Amino acid sequence: MLGRVTQSGQYYTTGPGNLLVTDCLVGVENHVKEIDTMMCGDSEDVRIIGIHGMGGVGKSTLAKIIYNRLLHHFEACCFLSNIRETSELKGIEGLQNQLISDVLKKKWANISNVEEGIKIIKERLCGKKVLLLLDDVDQMTHWDAPIGKPDWFGLGSRIYHN
Repeated sequence: MLGRVTQSGQYYTTGPGNLLVTDCLVGVENHVKEIDTMMCGDSEDVRIIGIHGMGGVGKSTLAKIIYNRLLHHFEACCFLSNIRETSELKGIEGLQNQLISDVLKKKWANISNVEEGIKIIKERLCGKKVLLLLDDVDQMTHWDAPIGKPDWFGLGSRIYHN
């Protein structure tokens, strides 16, 4: 893995789409391997992996590491960070717009209500092998509306939420 250490102590992995992850990690490798095993299996089914725990224990960092390791194996990827906060500021429609924009790799801000967003996500993502990471999911509406149902996605898709 190529990268550089910045003055702030952050480690930036190079490459398109990679997320910033701190280089000061201790004891994370076993957790990464365990999630890798669950997500990277040879199975072509759609897999959903949920991680829960107290705030500040490293769930988001783990999600970023997994995302960086897997993103090149998927047709489309999206990391929706701070879902709880984003939904409060922009509504569920804002999350849906971001998901579609990231996956289709073009600006999308046309969703005006949740039902319309669900329909568009189903139509546009149907059959695509996607990697979705949903960070800070704390309500079912944060889960249901942005991603809909797992069978909307193509074989081999992986969805991680915390």
